Amino acid sequence: ARVPHGILISSHVEKAEDHVAGKLACQPGTKLWRLETLYSADERPISTASMWFMYAGLARLPADFKKTGSLTQALRLSGIEVYLRDQTEISARHPIQSEAGRLQVASDSVVLVTDYVSRVSDRTPLQYAKTRFAAERVRLIAG
Repeated sequence: ARVPHGILISSHVEKAEDHVAGKLACQPGTKLWRLETLYSADERPISTASMWFMYAGLARLPADFKKTGSLTQALRLSGIEVYLRDQTEISARHPIQSEAGRLQVASDSVVLVTDYVSRVSDRTPLQYAKTRFAAERVRLIAG
């Protein structure tokens, strides 16, 4: 019963660093999109994310995300109808200053951090993401 909304904070093209290249199964230095987003529910921030995507084939991704407010809808506009998340690693920590500001939480609060790769139907990596959730506002349920 919440009204979700996503906004694109920033986007830019960058070269894949070793860690991200390993997650996306590409060569270091490969051209990637990096998107920084903020998701809210009922106008309260619940998560902020850093996401990396292969640039090839997704040239309009940031513009489409900005237009729709939804990653799923933006990917559909690029022809990606189905994608699945692989195993998600979850940890908890205090937010850094920029995260606390985006999420509107105190610096001594807790953020849940998810680290995951999403894949298209043939198991090709589509997205690597790190999402930070305001722990006081979310419940993560596996299933």
